[in-house]
Amino acid sequence: MDGMHRTPIAPLDVEIDGIGKYAPASSVEALTALLTSLEWPNKKPKEFHRALVSSLHHVIEPAAALRISS
Repeated sequence: MDGMHRTPIAPLDVEIDGIGKYAPASSVEALTALLTSLEWPNKKPKEFHRALVSSLHHVIEPAAALRISS
C-alpha cells in the first residue's frame, strides 16, 4: 500500500501475534492489512467480521465509513 492515500484513525495496538504481542495500526489501510493477514488468531467472532467489512469498505470507498458507523 505504499504510495497510496492513507486514511488516519486513532492509533491502535492490535493484539495479533499472541497474548501481549501487539502490532500498531494508525490508518484504515494498516488495520485492514492486519485483519486480512494470515496471522490473525480468531476470524470467527461477528466483531471480527464487522471490523473487516468496515475496513475493506472504507478502503474501497472512503466516504463509506460514515455510513457504516451509524
